[in-house]
Amino acid sequence: IVDVFQDSWHWVLPYPVNSLIRIPVSSRSVATASYMPAKSTGIDGAAAPPSESLIPGKDGYLLTGDANIIHSEWSAVYRVSNPKKYYLSTLTPEKPADSDEQMRDPVTRESYGTRGPQTILRNLLDNTVLRITASWKAEDALYKDSFGYIKAVEKEYIKQVTALDIGVTVDSVSLRMKTPPPSAIGAFQDVIVAEQQSSKEKDTARAYAVE
Repeated sequence: IVDVFQDSWHWVLPYPVNSLIRIPVSSRSVATASYMPAKSTGIDGAAAPPSESLIPGKDGYLLTGDANIIHSEWSAVYRVSNPKKYYLSTLTPEKPADSDEQMRDPVTRESYGTRGPQTILRNLLDNTVLRITASWKAEDALYKDSFGYIKAVEKEYIKQVTALDIGVTVDSVSLRMKTPPPSAIGAFQDVIVAEQQSSKEKDTARAYAVE
């Protein structure tokens, strides 16, 4: 690397003497659905058949601190704050604005997955969600304190990316979807309805007491 130019005009000799690599520094996003069921299209609030079960290694799921299973889908917004460090430390594609490179077997052409900055950030987000969820109760993460759950993941993710020191700054983390396992959605809904009914009855009783 000869130099990093961030503004103004500069003369660069053409290839093969020099190459000019443009690294976008505007906000980008990375998303993960690693902890969703393989067939997640049916998750819309309706209870799935009780016999339906998750398959380890195929379906994604999270274990909570109170030994429950939940599913979630996440995204993070980030930007490149140090282009040189980003380019040298994250196996960026030849054109940094492109998607991460697919790694394939040279003989069978079977895909081994991707490598590059987006893969690093996505895997780190997966690890962070896995670790934070393990210390939360299912009902708090899903319903009672979802905001606190999101902020806990965001705080830890920012900490992990900063420690990685790859020239990236995280702006925000979002929880795109959260749900119990398909076969347990009906049971969770019953609990919510019961709590709402309980609260209503208590309010009615307080009103009678005042009268």
